[in-house]
Amino acid sequence: MSKHQEFCEEVGLFPIAVHTPFPVGPVMCYLWKGEDALTLIDTGPKMDESLNDLRRGLAEYGVAIADIERLILTHHHLDHCGLTQHILDAADVEVWGHPDIMDQARRSDGDEEDDSRRRWYEGVLVEFGVPENEIEIAMSKWRRFSGLTDKVTIHKTLNDETEVGPFQAIHVPGHSSTDTLIRNVKDGYTIVGDHLLEKINPNPLLRRPNGTGPREKALIEFQVSLKRSRSLDLGWCFPGHGKPFTNHYAVIDGILSQHERKNSRILKWMKHHDLTPYELSMKLYPSMGLSMLYLGLSVAVGQLEVLEESGEIESCHRDGILTYTRSGK
Repeated sequence: MSKHQEFCEEVGLFPIAVHTPFPVGPVMCYLWKGEDALTLIDTGPKMDESLNDLRRGLAEYGVAIADIERLILTHHHLDHCGLTQHILDAADVEVWGHPDIMDQARRSDGDEEDDSRRRWYEGVLVEFGVPENEIEIAMSKWRRFSGLTDKVTIHKTLNDETEVGPFQAIHVPGHSSTDTLIRNVKDGYTIVGDHLLEKINPNPLLRRPNGTGPREKALIEFQVSLKRSRSLDLGWCFPGHGKPFTNHYAVIDGILSQHERKNSRILKWMKHHDLTPYELSMKLYPSMGLSMLYLGLSVAVGQLEVLEESGEIESCHRDGILTYTRSGK
């Protein structure tokens, strides 16, 4: 038995790997068999294969979905909350999560929002300089993951430092606007969701603005949250993808260093040439297909916004296309 398995047995925390359709692989959900409510943390996406994985995983620990008394969500992405309604239908369960999860889940996959989201994404592709012939292809791939979540209901909100049972919520926006650490200080561990992943950079994704406000600068926000997390004693970290780890300081330093390395490469590329977010995404990921364009654009514009925030580059719109140039050129 590994050290983290021994630790899980000791504290009553049990990981369950649940299928996702994404390249990242399975999502990790966690069952807590502690002194008060039988608690599940995250659900997996709304897919038959995922539901079967969750059922089998719970059964290994002598539990059925109907036994769950409390559900805690780390954030609103569909691989973490997609089965919420199924669990609500099957169990007398109290759902806890960030106060914006219901709205964000609806805006991410709600049918009534589809036209609005489509117009926004198509506008982003145009603004970021994606060639017209590629926009049509990218839009055709845009809804391939629709239907992987139902309406998400939250009964109790997890604001920053809210306590629920032995857990304390720490709001760490970045990867998503609702990212929340679920920290058990007494037993020395934290469910970190997708905020910290040991082997993968948890890139913040582009967000559709609320109302008429500006688009949030997710990577800048993520770096602030990473520095906050680094100041905390998180103990064993149980991520949404991959194996548990202990040295979160090194993981955070590695993520921030990767951002810096990207920045250095970008500044070299921009020494003689201005760049649009699309052009940068192609430089960063030359073999990236259009099915991954949203991720590539998210990374590219995030890095560009960090460099603009530091004063090293400037942005402007040229014929409606967002373009970045080295400062002082």
